[in-house]
Amino acid sequence: MPLSRDLVQPRLTGLVELTDEALIRFGSVEPHQVIKAALATADLYGPVLEAERLADQAVLAMSCFALHGDWTPGRLAVGTRYTSYYTVGASMLRDLGYEMWATDTSTDGEPDPTNPVHFDIVIQRDIPFEALADRTGSPAQRRDLRNRFLPELERLLDRLDGPQPLADDEGYDRDPWRLP
Repeated sequence: MPLSRDLVQPRLTGLVELTDEALIRFGSVEPHQVIKAALATADLYGPVLEAERLADQAVLAMSCFALHGDWTPGRLAVGTRYTSYYTVGASMLRDLGYEMWATDTSTDGEPDPTNPVHFDIVIQRDIPFEALADRTGSPAQRRDLRNRFLPELERLLDRLDGPQPLADDEGYDRDPWRLP
């Protein structure tokens, strides 16, 4: 049975204060793949949008993690197939006007163990819900929708350093049941 991603929740306790921490991004940074994923998960942000008093809007966001304390790239990659990552300074993104929201995610009701350092970088906010209706339209409609948000996403992706390989000496282990 496939796993189902639950609603993204705002994290109100145990917040990591983002000052000069580096943020790490796993996965694709190919703009079309990132925008597809952001559009596919836009519906999951209802609780976060309510907390931000944006309940009548949609948001496109990109998942990332803060390198904070014992949270190394290797530890964050436990149980994944990732072999590399990208980084960017939180203060640089803030200076460029990007918002970073502390969020908790879960799959099939199980909280993600990386929640203490999970953040979403807001690619685009204040999007009317009807603007995302083309997500299920024709291929041409979906392409046009992606292209509307690509300039802002590319501006963000241009700031990422990497890819950097995950080193074996970082405690990287593909076994999801063993956190270093």
